[in-house]
Amino acid sequence: MDRPAVDRRGVSTTVGYVLTLSITTLLVGGLLVGLGGFVEDQREGTARGEMRVVGQQVASDLSAADRLARVGTPSEVRVTRQLPRSITGSTYRIEISPGATPDDPVDIVLRTTTPDLTVEMSVRTETPVAETTVGGGDFAVELNGSGELEVSSA
Repeated sequence: MDRPAVDRRGVSTTVGYVLTLSITTLLVGGLLVGLGGFVEDQREGTARGEMRVVGQQVASDLSAADRLARVGTPSEVRVTRQLPRSITGSTYRIEISPGATPDDPVDIVLRTTTPDLTVEMSVRTETPVAETTVGGGDFAVELNGSGELEVSSA
């Protein structure tokens, strides 16, 4: 009894197609996983750079208000600044902390939550500075009733 011949020509084309799709999927998946970390690192670097710039602007405004407080009329001491409300799509906080002694610098700390970053810097002032925390966005530095420079949302 003769068996009919089995035709396998169509199988090799299908198997080749499935293998090509599988390899392509693995390569693209690996590429996405590999680049995902790179993109996150770039985002953190950009956010950290923006936070440094904002911190330097806050320090500059504290210094300007300090100079005004020493030479001007206390009721006229007000320095305002427009800052971005968010950094790389994430809100941030600005924390102002005076030093433990009058000779210590004022600490300026900026924090974001996504990504979780903190940037710290300091500035020296002769006028005392009140401890405050404000959100990102427009802010003002004023001389308050107790003779301290105070940062507030504008």
